Amino acid sequence: SGQQNGTISPDQLALPFTPDSRIRHQLHQGRLWIWMPELPGLIDALRSRSRGSALIGIFQHGQLTWLSGTVPGLTPPAGITEDSVVYVN
Repeated sequence: SGQQNGTISPDQLALPFTPDSRIRHQLHQGRLWIWMPELPGLIDALRSRSRGSALIGIFQHGQLTWLSGTVPGLTPPAGITEDSVVYVN
């Protein structure tokens, strides 16, 4: 749709299931940001399901850090809480 920022409805995500209510998502600067609080096993599950994506990180101290330790310098959308696990697409 050309949209760069804002909320995307779950219908627009075309998921074959209803997402967990703790999962948040927002389109920001043309990227889809998906995040939720850290849970035991979440990072391992994301790595497995995403086939080892490098776009998984942790939001700490006001910035995103990839699991590799790299700080990408991306400006996150408002509302991401400290220690959330983040996937950027």
